[in-house]
Amino acid sequence: MIQQIKLSNIIILFISFLQINCKKEVKNFDTSNSSYTNTAIEDKSDKINHQIWIFDKVFEEAIDSIPVKDLENKTNEFKNSKIEIEDNIFKFDDKCKFEYVVTDKTPKTYWFNNVDTFIKYFDPYVKLSKDKKIKIYHELFPKEQCEYPSNEYILIDDAFYFISDGYIISFRKSGSPTISKTEFYDVIEQDKLPLTYNFDYIIEEKGYKDIPQNLYPKFNLDGLNYLKIKKLPSKNLINIYTVIGKNEEGQSNLYLFSMDNKNNVIDSIELYFSEEVDAGITHLKEFNISKDYIITINEYEILNGKKKDSSHNSYLIDDKGKFTKK
Repeated sequence: MIQQIKLSNIIILFISFLQINCKKEVKNFDTSNSSYTNTAIEDKSDKINHQIWIFDKVFEEAIDSIPVKDLENKTNEFKNSKIEIEDNIFKFDDKCKFEYVVTDKTPKTYWFNNVDTFIKYFDPYVKLSKDKKIKIYHELFPKEQCEYPSNEYILIDDAFYFISDGYIISFRKSGSPTISKTEFYDVIEQDKLPLTYNFDYIIEEKGYKDIPQNLYPKFNLDGLNYLKIKKLPSKNLINIYTVIGKNEEGQSNLYLFSMDNKNNVIDSIELYFSEEVDAGITHLKEFNISKDYIITINEYEILNGKKKDSSHNSYLIDDKGKFTKK
């Protein structure tokens, strides 16, 4: 009740100032007995507080079982967007602009009975506890409410999050050190599992992204050029990628890489190559990656067009991101 009275008084006083054409001097809300605080408004009328957040990522797993758009389309929708806070105004591109207030919450008080579900969706990217302090940005006046892209924005550890078409979208503060989806690794197309060797898959390289040459050394694929990369679903917070390149003879080689959350290489394993080792004899390696990341690699010798088994090995990804024989 006390909170409601205080908020009402604030609104009444604010409207009164407008009506009598007073010079507006915006100050922080008193938070001693209220859940509302406007953290981005400064109490110096001659100084504008301008902050910018840029697109970071779309969480891979959609909250809804059947999202309206797929991951790639949702990424393209927001990849050039930004959030701006200037003085007491919240702005999302030119699509939404409103005077805002901030509600202090925790995951437990914001999501109530669904808190465990939302913590699970955030877990691969943000470590949340039920009592972690979060802030909800929303409009001060209901008439200014914007439905697109969202009518509420969640601030956690200096990054904004909101839900769009069943996906959680994140925006990082401009200049912050966190990895951005606008950076190289975060705009890589993702394959689905299971993934099985197919000649067209190797030849077409569909969806693969060129790797900048200054990044070649980290992959340590000596003798391969024209490196390209594609992402697979993460495993135990480990990032998984396939990297394809061509050797001096123009033949393709495909590798599987595991990387940490800063995209430092942990381990790699060769998935595919085809090499003529002698006249009429070809050494061939094929692969299959199951949905639960059982990696099967089969090697053959092909003599005069006939395939002869050479070896079969299966691998798992351990908790540290290493490929270990099953």
